[in-house]
Amino acid sequence: MRALVWNCRGVGSPLTVPQLKEAVLLHFPSLVFLSETKNKKSVLNSVKQKIKFDNLFVVDPVGLAGGLAVLWKEEVKVKQVLFTTFTIELLIVDSDTSLEWWCVCIYASPDASIRKAQWEVINRRRQIWGEAWVVMGDMNDIVSQGEKWGGRDRADNSFNTFRAFINNNELVDIGYEGKPWTWCNRWDNEGEIRECLDRVLGSGSWCNHYRNASCRHLETEASDHCMLLVDTKPATGRRWKKRFVFNKNWIQHKECRVELLRWHKQKGRNSGRVISQTKKEIKELKESNVSGKGVKLVALKRRANNFVLAVEAVEFNACH
Repeated sequence: MRALVWNCRGVGSPLTVPQLKEAVLLHFPSLVFLSETKNKKSVLNSVKQKIKFDNLFVVDPVGLAGGLAVLWKEEVKVKQVLFTTFTIELLIVDSDTSLEWWCVCIYASPDASIRKAQWEVINRRRQIWGEAWVVMGDMNDIVSQGEKWGGRDRADNSFNTFRAFINNNELVDIGYEGKPWTWCNRWDNEGEIRECLDRVLGSGSWCNHYRNASCRHLETEASDHCMLLVDTKPATGRRWKKRFVFNKNWIQHKECRVELLRWHKQKGRNSGRVISQTKKEIKELKESNVSGKGVKLVALKRRANNFVLAVEAVEFNACH
């Protein structure tokens, strides 16, 4: 199973759904977990349709805070779904081995006292899950100062609660590929802080069954959190799917052909190239120390979003 795990910081943001759609096209996950959706099921149903998934389970936000959603395709055999205010728990049946295991999708509180109580809830709920289970999502904590870049150092004892949660449950971090952090406050210069808040922790039994499980950190523009691309059975030497840009069959339809010609005439350049270039500029700007970085990032994101929306308008409105 391949999963995208993302604290999207609100599915209503202009860039969120386009970026999610792109990630789905590039990485073809069969399960998506979104935290901090900040929207109710009606909005998430629309997201499900846009990324063409089959199933959806939602934990509504409290007001405009929080909110969880798991979307999955029919190929994922989900036998049971449980939930709390901060987790969605799926009992999954491995189609190859018939192993049943629990996928626990989590968004832990940024408040340390609430988070401590949540770890205690997990300690109790593991009795339901048995031996094979995995926790993935935004833990909102780190295990050491080595997972934090920038800002003030934390006291050594501030890591004890999260460490104890991991040790008491005999969990194993499956590691990662990519940048070592998953969250950045995106401040300028000395004010920037980066931390590894999102991760995948498996029980001993789960890790034994999925010894090659992998987690990649995918940088995003729509949220201050990276996506996690989790693969329980990563293939070796598999060719990644390229982003789809143009379908030559469109030109067989007069109305669509007119709209495409009008688009080409008005813009005079390839939208995919412009979007890729804008993403490159965003990445370079993030890694720079120039002043006013925040304002420039907003402008670049707006440019990328405008082109994404323009492409969608041509693809979906002109051709239907």
